[in-house]
Amino acid sequence: QNEQILDSIRYAERIQSAILSPEKDLSNSLSEYFILFRPRDIVSGDYYWTSRKGDRLLIAVADCTGHGVPGAFLSVMGITAMNEIVGRNDSLHAGQILEHLRTYVVQALHQTGDRYEARDGIEIALCIIDLKKKNIEFAGANRPLYLFRKAGNSQAKAEDFELTQIRGDKQPVGA
Repeated sequence: QNEQILDSIRYAERIQSAILSPEKDLSNSLSEYFILFRPRDIVSGDYYWTSRKGDRLLIAVADCTGHGVPGAFLSVMGITAMNEIVGRNDSLHAGQILEHLRTYVVQALHQTGDRYEARDGIEIALCIIDLKKKNIEFAGANRPLYLFRKAGNSQAKAEDFELTQIRGDKQPVGA
């Protein structure tokens, strides 16, 4: 029985991996990037997501409530919802996308805000990079943006870079 359960979870891992954004989506848009995705369990409540809309590259990193199978269910729902939201709307801002995602999650999980119900949801950082204008828009739900950039116009040395943290809202995606 244990072997059947593990086989089932491993198959779920293949499905979850298939719906994660393909790495080529980033390599076609960015010259330098990295993806660090190391699930604690076979399937994961963490996910990354990308989409390209004209000159806009959308990138999200998310952490869903729970680990393993419960978290993976939420991650599949989050990825599916993000694809649907962005697929229907070409010009939404990052905050608007997260508002739509929150509505989707609350409705899908039938959350009422009752203090005794489970508080399942998604913590997410979403960036929209305008590749033409070279600017970035950020919205976060309990997740920050870490911006690492050159300080000034000097030649790049390690000490010439600065790290800035931009906090997201405390409002989660969910109840």
